Amino acid sequence: MPDRRHTVHEFPIEDQVDEDAPHPAGTAVVEHDGGSIWLGAVGYGDFHAQADEGRIARLERAAGRLRLVIWADRGRETPTHVIDLEGAKLPRRR
Repeated sequence: MPDRRHTVHEFPIEDQVDEDAPHPAGTAVVEHDGGSIWLGAVGYGDFHAQADEGRIARLERAAGRLRLVIWADRGRETPTHVIDLEGAKLPRRR
């Protein structure tokens, strides 16, 4: 039986500005590890990435709060951004 707690999906990325860009312009990789959602793109990665297996962002819950953790600099081992998403809750909309 497959492990449903760990799944990986790939999706094409289209250039949102340059209509003459190759199609697809890249490949996104979305991975669910049972506790958080990881986002990657072929050819990009974090400090520990090998070849095309890198991850660049993680959607997670920490201390009961939803947040997005981003590694935007492959030369840094720690995240470059941690964005608290609690302000995006639908009940907060006016």
